[in-house]
Amino acid sequence: MFATTVCLSAKALAANGGWMKNNAIPAKETRWDNFNILNDDNKKKIRGIVQEVSAKPASAPKGSLQ
Repeated sequence: MFATTVCLSAKALAANGGWMKNNAIPAKETRWDNFNILNDDNKKKIRGIVQEVSAKPASAPKGSLQ
């Protein structure tokens, strides 16, 4: 059974080694994958949009729902 585990680990490393080398797990995370990267990128984009919109003067009359 141990030999099988070592073999699978070697296959996993061969298949994912480049990604693992280029995408180190940040210290604050216990795991890291494409969904974490996508989530971080989306948060940065949304934060930028909100900051851009909030920096513009309000065009709707005060108290309106627009």
